[in-house]
Amino acid sequence: MKAPRVRDIMKRNVVVVKPDTPVRDVLRTMIQHHVTGAPVVSDDGKLVGFVPRRNLMARSLVTTGHGKSGGGAVHMDLQKFIREQKQIYGRTARDIMDAEVLTIEDSADIMDVVALMLERNVSRIPVLRVGRVVGMVSRTDILKVLLEFEEERYSRESIEEVTDDIIQKRVLDCIHGQLHVSPTALKLRVRVFDGEVQIRLLRRVCWPRTWNHLDFVQEAGGK
Repeated sequence: MKAPRVRDIMKRNVVVVKPDTPVRDVLRTMIQHHVTGAPVVSDDGKLVGFVPRRNLMARSLVTTGHGKSGGGAVHMDLQKFIREQKQIYGRTARDIMDAEVLTIEDSADIMDVVALMLERNVSRIPVLRVGRVVGMVSRTDILKVLLEFEEERYSRESIEEVTDDIIQKRVLDCIHGQLHVSPTALKLRVRVFDGEVQIRLLRRVCWPRTWNHLDFVQEAGGK
């Protein structure tokens, strides 16, 4: 199978936000479209950043001296968390976005995406074409195409054409396996025409009882 390109498996309807989009609207957009991150694009469609879900939440962790291991125990200060969360809501996507964004071109090979995701431990990557966002590719997209390939391969093998030559070989192998004697030594001839098997005997043989349903033709002169 020829490896597909990123453009063949990516999601094209990408949810994007502008640098001046308020954080509240960024959050509403992500919730509405069930995404965990959004590319930030300029008015001309150029990628300028990325807002992951983690950047939308305040990180008001407080360390105390009551940890069991001798270190400080970490807990949330609720009031401080609420204050910082309100501050985040008052910002824009430009303020909280990651300016350095891992991207890949839409012409890249699917295995390039796999390698990149494993190396950087990310689950989704914006797809670019000449600097503009044209899609988003995720681990789910890759797993989906791999599953489809496996199911297609299984289906193709299941309906593999069985030719007369294949049938003949299977019959000869079966005879050899049952009698432990080659068909040539038995002076036995197997022919297959359009799936119909005809076995001709050139001498009498004591066949296994399980073969009684087969139609053997005794050649003239056989004993």
